[in-house]
Amino acid sequence: MPLPEIDQRIAAAKEAVLAEAPLLHAEFGQAKPILKHDGTKVTPVDIAISEHIQGAITRAFPQDQFFSEELAPTDAPVPLSAPYAWVLDPIDGTNNYANGIIYCAISLGLLRDGVPVYGVIYDMARRRLIHGGPGRGVWDGDRPARARSQGPDSHSLIGFHSPVDKAYAAEGKQLIEHFKIRGLGSSTLHLAYAAIGLLDGVVD
Repeated sequence: MPLPEIDQRIAAAKEAVLAEAPLLHAEFGQAKPILKHDGTKVTPVDIAISEHIQGAITRAFPQDQFFSEELAPTDAPVPLSAPYAWVLDPIDGTNNYANGIIYCAISLGLLRDGVPVYGVIYDMARRRLIHGGPGRGVWDGDRPARARSQGPDSHSLIGFHSPVDKAYAAEGKQLIEHFKIRGLGSSTLHLAYAAIGLLDGVVD
């Protein structure tokens, strides 16, 4: 029996993301970044991973739409026109990656009718695939995982995004005063680590 269509896509997503891990590690700390028009950085590795994953996914599912942060043909919104769509950030944490700081991730999301149904993340620091979706649980490698259940207290580890809008300086001060802060430089990893119970929460 062939796998249901969503399971076929989940399997393809895991395979496509893991296939890029060797390239990610090989160029770590060596890829030279350039500034994009919006002031953020991109490296040739971001572009290569985008092209490779898009190629793998569109060959397997030519009817699906594919969106990549680094391959967008226009800044204008693109309407969804297919039941399944993919959203890729080839390297979340490009600044870290270019500077040889290990907290980086490949992040690939699958949407059905515009609603996220599964996500696959390659955690470079831990050399592990984190993946999951509604009704399917969340997995840290091959192990089922879950978010921490206790409420926040002074010992809670909170992922905190930087840079932060100065308008929120007062709120940021409260976070720093009341919790233990972790700023990894990757929103993807902050959220994934909260989902699998490594962090107690995230402010982004």
